[in-house]
Amino acid sequence: MNISEIEKIPFVFIVGRGRSGTTLLQNILDANKHVLMPIESRLIIYLKQKYFTKTKWNTNDVLGFIDDIYLDKKFRKYWNIKKELLQGKFLAIPLQKINFNLLCKIIYLSYESPYQKNKIQLLGDKNPTYSIFVKELMEIFPEAKFIHIIRDYRDNVLSNIKVIKTESLPIASHGWVCYNQEIEKIKKNNPTIFLTLKYEDLVASPEENTKRICSFLALEFNQEMLGFNKIIKKKVESD
Repeated sequence: MNISEIEKIPFVFIVGRGRSGTTLLQNILDANKHVLMPIESRLIIYLKQKYFTKTKWNTNDVLGFIDDIYLDKKFRKYWNIKKELLQGKFLAIPLQKINFNLLCKIIYLSYESPYQKNKIQLLGDKNPTYSIFVKELMEIFPEAKFIHIIRDYRDNVLSNIKVIKTESLPIASHGWVCYNQEIEKIKKNNPTIFLTLKYEDLVASPEENTKRICSFLALEFNQEMLGFNKIIKKKVESD
């Protein structure tokens, strides 16, 4: 894939309060043969402040960027991308062509998904934290779309308290309100780039809602998207 092809690949971001089905939706989308959606990381927002506005890059800038990538704990632990691989890819790009958007896309394209892939048409990320950084993501990726997944507040609050032992009822409830309100503010002014999805609807009618998601993202639906758990189980057993 050449630079111009990489630049044309759009992003989709799954946003919503944690414990709302973001991981479920990430796996459904990553199981599509034309989508690449790695395990969550705060990589983009973490690097944006330092590198997004940079217009002239030199070799030291590129090497520094690579070093900064590997400071991210989740990226180091879960993405399993060798530093030498990224270094080779980045240094092969003419310096005048380098920008933050392009480098981020190359990082994502370097991720090895457990699902079979054909030509990648869409890159994605899910991270509940991104719910409060939607404006920044829109700035970096003007072509991006967003799926806002919402879970009934009662189930979401109880799930957060169960998983995050330090969260109290008021804190968990406040988190649900704040995350969703922040997304709704931006959605109001940018309705065409958002798809609102209820977690309960996805679970009750997975095929119908997955097809709806594919239509929103201009993707071809394939049945493997609904059988992602079987693919993961098979891979785990073979390993």
